[in-house]
Amino acid sequence: ELEAFYDAVAPHAEAAIAHLDGHELDALPEDAGRLLQLLHSFILVSYAVNVFQQARIPYVAAYAVHPDVTKEGNWAFRGVLLGPPQGKGAAKFIADKFGKAKVAMITMNNDFGQSIADGFKEQAPKLGLTIVKEYTFGLGERQFGPIVASVKADNPDVIYAIGYYFV
Repeated sequence: ELEAFYDAVAPHAEAAIAHLDGHELDALPEDAGRLLQLLHSFILVSYAVNVFQQARIPYVAAYAVHPDVTKEGNWAFRGVLLGPPQGKGAAKFIADKFGKAKVAMITMNNDFGQSIADGFKEQAPKLGLTIVKEYTFGLGERQFGPIVASVKADNPDVIYAIGYYFV
């Protein structure tokens, strides 16, 4: 799958970079932010995994929660847990701590956030959790006021936030 991803993205990489150069990094529109994340994954993970696989050199990805990263052969490894089991574990923790709770999700819109959210959304209903709404944010997001106001209006028992934030 990574080879297919690489083959699909490679012919368009220069045009994508030129498109992104037309935006300020701190003010990327959501679609441009997703494109930037796609190119980041393309450059840092898919190519490296293929190169290291062909040369039979072990490759350890420090940041690789998406399941596909290590599927390309027996020379790619990850130093963290897969995202879906992390999400399932979070669902179990919330259910154990709060019972049949209503949960609002705030999820970073990249492979990290989405893969963890996938595991959470799969497990939550099995444990009696109700997801009232899921909000997403991009890596460059700096204004969380609208999300906070919406979550407050949803009146959840628990807020499950998946992501990281750069200052």
